[in-house]
Amino acid sequence: MRQLGSKHAYLPGTELHRLRMVVKKQRYLCEFVRELYPKRPAARYISTLAGVQDLLGEINDSRVALRLTAELERYMTGVASVGPGVATRSAGIFLGWQAATRAERQDDVRHLWRDFRACKTFWSHATS
Repeated sequence: MRQLGSKHAYLPGTELHRLRMVVKKQRYLCEFVRELYPKRPAARYISTLAGVQDLLGEINDSRVALRLTAELERYMTGVASVGPGVATRSAGIFLGWQAATRAERQDDVRHLWRDFRACKTFWSHATS
């Protein structure tokens, strides 16, 4: 997970989604065993994982929104009461907003990933 995540800035959307699924599985596994380990380190690690998972989810939602917007624009272009001008203009406004949001989220992931890398695994805090 850390190896794939360290490349997050260069990953295509499908790989970012794969990273999100790996993070999600790691988080669920950690939540399952968290009671066996010290509370604070486990909570900190799981919270950081949850943040990464949420942001990667937002980026994936944005990818899906782009595809759906293109489909909607094609459909609305053929609707007589809307027409191609309004459909294209509306799609452009939404796509511009999505592009800005995606860029912001990519920066957020970079910062959160740095925090995650600095976060020690909570099982390394366990006493023998």
